[in-house]
Order: sequence, then C-alpha cells, then structure tokens
Amino acid sequence: MLNFLHSLTNAGKHILAALPWAQPPPKGLPALPTEILLLIMKELEWDDIINLRMTCKTLHEPSCSKDVWTELLRRYVQYSMPTPFILPRSLSQCSSDVIESIVLKSQAELVIPSSIVASHSFDIPDTSVRTIHLVPGGRWLLAGCTDGSVWYYDLDLLSTDVGSSTQAGRPHLLLESPLSAQQASENQAGIFIAIDHTSELVNASKNPYKVLESFNLAVAVTIMPAGIRSVAHSFQVWRVDVVTNASDKRELTEIKALQRLSFFNDTACIIKDISIHDIHLAYCLAHPSGTTVIVDWCSVNEKSATSDPDLARWYLESSAGSRVFLLPGDLLLLIGYKVSEVTLWKWRQSAARSSLPLSELWDINPGSPFWLYTVPGGADFVHDILPPVTVNGMLQCIVPTARRGVFLISIPDDGDGLVSSSSALPSGFATVFVIIDYQGGQRYRISKPRLQEVAQIRQTNSRIEL
Repeated sequence: MLNFLHSLTNAGKHILAALPWAQPPPKGLPALPTEILLLIMKELEWDDIINLRMTCKTLHEPSCSKDVWTELLRRYVQYSMPTPFILPRSLSQCSSDVIESIVLKSQAELVIPSSIVASHSFDIPDTSVRTIHLVPGGRWLLAGCTDGSVWYYDLDLLSTDVGSSTQAGRPHLLLESPLSAQQASENQAGIFIAIDHTSELVNASKNPYKVLESFNLAVAVTIMPAGIRSVAHSFQVWRVDVVTNASDKRELTEIKALQRLSFFNDTACIIKDISIHDIHLAYCLAHPSGTTVIVDWCSVNEKSATSDPDLARWYLESSAGSRVFLLPGDLLLLIGYKVSEVTLWKWRQSAARSSLPLSELWDINPGSPFWLYTVPGGADFVHDILPPVTVNGMLQCIVPTARRGVFLISIPDDGDGLVSSSSALPSGFATVFVIIDYQGGQRYRISKPRLQEVAQIRQTNSRIEL
C-alpha cells in the first residue's frame, strides 16, 4: 500500500509539473512581453537573433518576425549594402523567410572552398559567346555573341524544380544582330555591353529598395572587314523590360527589349570598353590611344559619323583607359591596365566638344584629371572590375592588383574627399575572376600563381558551365 501511495504521489507531481499554471514563472528575456522582445531584437545584430532563436521556444516566434528582419534589412542597406538594393519583389510581398535569407546572405561570412566545380551548365547559341554581363539583382545573365546578337539566361530556374531540366540552361534571344547576313558570315564581330547601373543611385537615398522592372542596355557591335580604316561601330541603346506572368503577377518570367531608344554609327576607332549613365554613353579607345568619347545618345539618334556633321561628341585625352565608368554628377572613372592608373574626371570641364569625327580631329588638348591614383603593382584582370556601387552614400569601386590584393576606391557624390585603401587578403588570393574559353571546345585557363581561382565559366562547343 505504501508503495502504491508513493507511486501515486510521484505521478501527481509529474502531472502538476506538466500544467502551464503550475510551471515556475519565466525569468530574463522570456518573461518580457512579445512587443518588448520585438523592440529589443530590432536593435540586435543578425547573428544575435539567430542565437536567441535557438535558446527556447518563447524566443523562437519573435525571432521570425517580419518586422524584425525588415528593420535589420533597412539598417544594413543604410550602412553596408549596395543601394538601391534589388529585391525579388516589393518589400510588402516578401515573406519573413525571404527577407531573413537576404540579410543572412549579405552579412554572413563568405567561405570560399579550396576548389570549385562547375555546378550548372548552359547551352550557348549557334554562335560564339564574346562577353557576359550579370544584370543587377542576379537573376538575368546576358551573353553577347560574335554575330552581334545578345542572349539571356534565367538563373532563377537553377534553384527551382525545373533546374535540372534542359529548359533551365536554354538561351533566349534578347537582341538580334544589327549586321546583315553577309556581314555576319564574313566577319567575326566585336561586341561590348553596358548596363546603366548608376542612374538609380541619384534617388537611392529616397528609396533604398528597388524591384527590377526595367533597365537601359547599351550595345556596341564592331566589324573590321579590311583593316582599321574600314572599322565600323553600330551603337544601340535599348529599354529592357521585365515581363511578368499573367497568371501570377509576382513571378517574373522573362525580359524583353521592346523599345530602341537610340541608334548611331561611328568609325575610325577601336573600342576597348563602353559605359552608360542616364542619357550619356562613353567609350574608351585603343586607337587613337588614350582617347575617350562621350555622347548624348538621345541627340545622336539615327545619326552617323560619316554623314552627319552635327553628331556632337566630347573628346577626352587621358593616358588611362582600359575600363570606363560614367558616374552621377558628370564624373567619369577611367582605369588603366599598362599604366596602372585610376583617374577620376569631371568630364564636362576637361573634355573638348566637337562635331568633327576622330579621323579629322588632330589636336585634342589633354586635360587634367580631378583625381589620380597609381595602383601599386599595377591593375590586374582589369576587365573583371565590377561597375561601382553605392554603399553608405559613397560610390565604391574595387580594383584588383597584381601584388597588393585589391584596392577599394570610395567616391563621394561630388567627388571631393576621395579615399583609397588597400585590403589585406589571404595569401594567394587577389580577386574574384571569371574565365571564358574562346578556343572553341578546348579547355583553356588563365592562371597566375598569385591568384586563387574562385569562379570559372567555361565555354565549349555547346555549353557554358558555371
């Protein structure tokens, strides 16, 4: 009987312990009202919230609050993330999980494995790929081809259920070649692509978030059938729209170039790079060496350098000019390869305006850059420099170098108070770079002993691997 009573007493204690009203009152953070917990979490860092989530069930629910992660996103965008930040959809339509994922991906430490194997492969068009560009937001990959056409890939398909199907890697035609069939068959065209990354920066302080609905795309196609005197460039500026699926307005399905904003021709020069910002387009030249040309692409629409005497351009003489970036405030950033110079220009003050074509323009007074910096060791992989982005109200440009890791150039809106600082990177790592094999099926690598390969795109006869 005593054993029975003892067992009954113990069972009663366990039952009472399981009742909520019999539990001891919580202490510390779990004792606070949910509204107070949310206010506290909004002031914490992302990893603090993740750690709190794992402590108890009471803190798990508020740690998943959309209000909390929206506040963290707002704070990080203000101080440490590029603006305007491209969202997959409007902030009101993003779930708490989506916003949390954006924050974690942007703030968590990037771990680069010792070796990377291509995990996705893409078909390529019936021509050769000359250049690739990633549209801001990371969904659309553009490919410029040797016949002058532009194709695109939808990278979001790689993370969906159809990611393993052939549709995920299928190229879609964005722009047909401006060349005739005879020109395309007789010449392997050069093609340059530039996306207007910077026009939206002007309003970034008012609206730090953006859903990609459209962007301006500049394309320059070059042919040289019989030497430099026969070189011809056709420039196009297109408005590219992101088209939504009619059955679900939140799901973006494709991009289309529906409106050509400008088309003009130029001759007697060899282009190294192009850039577009707002209504201006710039192209730096390999010949004549050290020359950069800026045009108002609205005013030169349907004009040609050989037949229109009123095709006005600005000519800038500079020793640096392997990469060019037009920036807000009439600023122009030039990055040289051989001369290892980074120069910033107020191009309206330094450039000479003329309607004469380059072939008739003999004397251009060299201007003086607003700011000049010589990169220690020389710029390396200059064509893999990403377009500048704005972080915390300043334009940031990363320049990889041969010996000193990477250099970060910070440019205020007005260009005053420029800052350059080197970044000490781990031994053997200098830059993130992309390799394209133009050798028609042979596996071909660019290798440097000071660089650790972290990303590779390999083109074969029929595939691109990423």
